[in-house]
Amino acid sequence: MNILQINSSLRGANSESNRVAGNIVAKLSAANPGATVIVTTVTNMAWAGLRQVEDDHPAMAAAKAAQ
Repeated sequence: MNILQINSSLRGANSESNRVAGNIVAKLSAANPGATVIVTTVTNMAWAGLRQVEDDHPAMAAAKAAQ
């Protein structure tokens, strides 16, 4: 299982949504010990680079190959 958590809150470490998402990812990881977790924070990268992150992610490559 691959788990991709994309944080986009401008509040960063003070963000309630990031905290909730982190808790969900932690529970998913605990239930799936072999899971690969990737956490990306959009506000820390250039928006132009977002497309490259999406294209480079293994889950995206698999989804495109399945089409």
